[in-house]
Amino acid sequence: MTVHEFQSFVNTSLSKNYEVNELRSIFKELVSVRLGWDSVDFILAKDTLIHEATRQQLSNDVQRLEAGEPLQYILGKTVFCGLEITCAPSALIPRPETEELVGWILSNHGLDALSVLDVGTGTGCIALALKNARPTWKVSALDCSEEALGLARVNAKNLGLNCDFFYYDLFGVQGNAPLNSMCHIFVSNPPYIPVNEKPHMDSSVKDFEPEIALFVPDEDPLIFYRKILEKFRKYGNENGWLYLEIHENYAADLCGLLQYEGFTNIELRKDLQGKERMIRVQNVSLWSET
Repeated sequence: MTVHEFQSFVNTSLSKNYEVNELRSIFKELVSVRLGWDSVDFILAKDTLIHEATRQQLSNDVQRLEAGEPLQYILGKTVFCGLEITCAPSALIPRPETEELVGWILSNHGLDALSVLDVGTGTGCIALALKNARPTWKVSALDCSEEALGLARVNAKNLGLNCDFFYYDLFGVQGNAPLNSMCHIFVSNPPYIPVNEKPHMDSSVKDFEPEIALFVPDEDPLIFYRKILEKFRKYGNENGWLYLEIHENYAADLCGLLQYEGFTNIELRKDLQGKERMIRVQNVSLWSET
């Protein structure tokens, strides 16, 4: 099989699952990783024969894609804010919307030596992207999954970035995180999808990514935000900032919760698709000012 023939195989096998542009991207990503090609190779060598062992690997990759498995899990990596992040089913796949959240933080805070806490770090992508862009920041991260923390530590080691990762359960008393100092910035992309939305979700998400990082009870979709606000109020620096990724359908509810809790300087931000997907708030109580 030549590389050109493999592209035809990808298009035929996956046309029911993906759009044309997605198929082109998948083909290039598979060949780039499995054959070690760069962009020039695609121009010059499409008639290159694929060795049998590699052909078998690529065929297996396509079968897994047909079954709905995300490409990032198949290849074991993705790119987030310019960093190569190792991926595994123990943690959510980093997404472009979360890159926007990181960009928002960086646009508001400069090179001063700030302390940052990432709550529910998963792969560690947010913490590592912030540390990479702001080496003077002290960045720590929490998660209630030991598997996810192991993955985050692998990513930190691979990238040569010094972040501290701790086990911590927001809803329990377990954890070894030293939550006894004030942080200038809290950030979190917590679970926020009600269980009743699961039947309508893409199978590549609901069947492969960890449910613990996705879903919240239908009757209490803001459950994680309330816990994060509690920790932010206690451990956030005076005048510090909290940045959250949110469900677009619960933006108004979350704003109402923040106002009820007495927070101020609440700002919603839309993502590139025009959806309200991010919010920030400052640790300044309206109650203390009155």
